[in-house]
Amino acid sequence: MNKKRIIYCALCFICISCSFAGPFGLEMGMSLAQVKESCGGRDPVPVADDRYQIVPQKVHPSFVVYIAWINKTEGLYYLKAISEAVTTSSYGIELKNEFTRIKDSLDKNYGQDSTIDALLPGSIWNDAGDWMSGLVHKERYLFTTWNKDSGATLPDSITAILLQASADDTSTGSIQLEYEFANNSKAEERLKNVQDSVL
Repeated sequence: MNKKRIIYCALCFICISCSFAGPFGLEMGMSLAQVKESCGGRDPVPVADDRYQIVPQKVHPSFVVYIAWINKTEGLYYLKAISEAVTTSSYGIELKNEFTRIKDSLDKNYGQDSTIDALLPGSIWNDAGDWMSGLVHKERYLFTTWNKDSGATLPDSITAILLQASADDTSTGSIQLEYEFANNSKAEERLKNVQDSVL
């Protein structure tokens, strides 16, 4: 009887662990080798500093580019996914719709968010048809955050999630989704120390 209970508890633990798998099947602290294994053996491609472009086995149809920040000591500490180009009107309707669709999915997983959709004071891009122009000139911002301050329910390994819209021009934009892991501060400090050491 005790043996059956032990097996049952072990199975429950495995199921619970699986249900809390990290974003795109990646976990905080993964080494470069572990990330490669999680990507089906595909080598992470160096981009700059700790950044690598990867192709996770668990991808989302909304995103086509994935960047992982992996420190030699701290392992995986930041993750970014970028959507394919979204063709939109000058009002930004299609881009906003895609943003909202992804945000609603994240709300289901992480709960309460904090959203900013605002034009900077004094901006000349203040007409409805200037929405994309404001985004292009970085005078308009559309982003959502999930963290303790917003009241989100995050796993211990994730300190913040950011979803934001950006514009390449007045008719094309994209969505970026970013995850900050709990080891981010330590990893950034280590990277800064390495960079400072060459001066």
